[in-house]
Amino acid sequence: MPTYLMWDDEAHTILTQKYDGVCTLDEFHQIVDDSSKMLATVPHEVDLIIDMTTMSISAGRLLSAVTHVEGKVPPNQRLLLVVCAPAFIRAIVRVATKIAPKATRNLHFLDTLDQAHDIIGRFRQANAAPITQK
Repeated sequence: MPTYLMWDDEAHTILTQKYDGVCTLDEFHQIVDDSSKMLATVPHEVDLIIDMTTMSISAGRLLSAVTHVEGKVPPNQRLLLVVCAPAFIRAIVRVATKIAPKATRNLHFLDTLDQAHDIIGRFRQANAAPITQK
């Protein structure tokens, strides 16, 4: 299955994981590892978008990957925005919040990529440091 990992902006503040088709456990582990490495290349916080619009994965495989994902969360990962996650994945992730709190913090399930970008924009606006004049 093709997986894609790309910076969404020139400032490298948004990283998108895109899955297309059936995802094997090895492919899932690989993209998690690659994402962690990419986030480590920048000093600032990064928002992660996981696009599952055309992805398929078995529930058992995803659940077994939770501990791997938990160990790969870099300190600069901020928002985790999951687009078009099937209901069974949402249920598994809700259970995983107990055993993988780092991997599931700041998690939002969304229906569209536009919603993901909207949340990022609103979060940035709400958390922007005020500009002081001297």
